Amino acid sequence: MRKLIVCISMVIVFMGCASTPESKSVAEKEEVKKDDTPMVIVNVVINNIEKLPNKRVAVVDFTDIDGEEMEEGKILAEQIVTKLSQIEGIIVIERKQIKKILQEQELSMTGVTESGEEAPGVGKILNVDAIVSGTIIKNENSEQINARMIDAETGEIYASASTSKDQELKKKEYEQLDQEQKERIENERKQQEELRKGDPEIYRLKEESKRDLARLKEEEPEKFKKVLLLLKIMNTLKMERPRVFLLVTEPRKSPKLRNFREKNPAEFKRLMNLRKGLKFVIDRSEAYKKLLIIERERVIRKVLNK
Repeated sequence: MRKLIVCISMVIVFMGCASTPESKSVAEKEEVKKDDTPMVIVNVVINNIEKLPNKRVAVVDFTDIDGEEMEEGKILAEQIVTKLSQIEGIIVIERKQIKKILQEQELSMTGVTESGEEAPGVGKILNVDAIVSGTIIKNENSEQINARMIDAETGEIYASASTSKDQELKKKEYEQLDQEQKERIENERKQQEELRKGDPEIYRLKEESKRDLARLKEEEPEKFKKVLLLLKIMNTLKMERPRVFLLVTEPRKSPKLRNFREKNPAEFKRLMNLRKGLKFVIDRSEAYKKLLIIERERVIRKVLNK
């Protein structure tokens, strides 16, 4: 069960760095415009680079508020890497290398967002000093980007930055993207629209749940970090251990739970801790509670079909 909270072996990987012939010194700081989102985040790294013993940095894909991948987050990470790789003295790990290494370790970077919970282990695997990550929170007429530079050894946050975009700036940035990036965003938008039309209840609950999380982040940031971690554990269970997911979400007086307790008392104790955490999340989002009921039915069908 402990493996569900991502156990990471201490493996040191030596990788090359991204560089360009047009490199600039760290000392040659540019004036940062507020509407240049990637450069705002790059400036956080520049201002803290002397704290890093080897000046090795990994930039991971930015996610939405509940840790799910999104094309805009991937593109933002690409832009940050491009700008950082032009600065002499900073070693930036190629995103393709990151993905390859983590796939070999059967890991993902979606958990390294707000709290830095997984940064120490992942940092050792990638052989970096710091990890740059963050979230993109979409509102009706704007979006907010929160970025963090996380110590890869301790998981502590070196520094952070927040910036926002209105519709006009979002449109301007979109026009500056290359054709491949535009196509990726449009495909994602199409998928979201298909979900909205084909399964409006799930779409509504997901959007409502994200608003609940955004509100919790503003009002109780420490509890938000805990919720985010618990959501990631539940998503991992759904994908990789569906039968455990069903046990965690079983009604409390279910015969299945009673039988499991008798046969696996130690595992049952861990299961109860997960159930306690799940209740903690549900108490903070009525929408997630309703969504969980639908997802449970889908997991049941998935298990029965195997």
